[in-house]
Amino acid sequence: MKNNFDKSVTSFSPEGRVYQIEYSIRAADISGATCIATKGLNTVCLIEERKNFIIYNIPSSDSISLELNKYTGFVCSGIPGDLNYLVSEIIQEFCYFNEKNGHEISVDQLANLIANKNQVLSQQSITRLLGVKTIFFGIDKEIGPIIIKMDPSGYFSSHSICAIGENSNDFTNYIQKNDISYDFRYFNYEKLITYTISLLQNILKNDLKATDIKITIISLEKKFQTLSLEDVDKYLEKLKKINKIIKTQIYN
Repeated sequence: MKNNFDKSVTSFSPEGRVYQIEYSIRAADISGATCIATKGLNTVCLIEERKNFIIYNIPSSDSISLELNKYTGFVCSGIPGDLNYLVSEIIQEFCYFNEKNGHEISVDQLANLIANKNQVLSQQSITRLLGVKTIFFGIDKEIGPIIIKMDPSGYFSSHSICAIGENSNDFTNYIQKNDISYDFRYFNYEKLITYTISLLQNILKNDLKATDIKITIISLEKKFQTLSLEDVDKYLEKLKKINKIIKTQIYN
């Protein structure tokens, strides 16, 4: 039955499902690197799993994160070929709005513009949907820290904590099973980074090295910043010490 309704992005199955949209969402989850975003007290932290590889002798990655201004950034995770197209679309929209209106677009407005473009693709059989999920993150002057997740269909929503990529379903299960407290919303710069690393480590279920992850942080004081390998290593060592103390207290 499914094969009769999965040829076109505008075809609904008798159950009300649009298989082409489901395929694109699944492709983004399977192909993309795991990315986790959390927001704390005047701070937003993003951690990406580094997964670089070679396609036709060209270095490629299944996640791309970029700075748009001092307080705004985004990360895309999914099919490598689709990533470059969506990234260029986001940069183009950001620059066009600035040129047209004389001021930079806010995080939620940018997410809305890109979502509308994706939504058009789900209504017309022009081209297939992109197998990419996106997280827009930053600090808004009025709202404060903001994280918005968008899927290939154009649906987007605001979060305090979210994940995209290969292990996003494991992330959701981990949050639900462990009844994670939302106290991290009041964490400062240092605490939020350590907490987000621990989340990724628990989901991947292995010890991380500095070369395995990329950490991006936006705060009111330090603005947009990508941590160096030395800084990442310091936070990993700090997390190891914290885990040792916790284990000692448990066994004693």
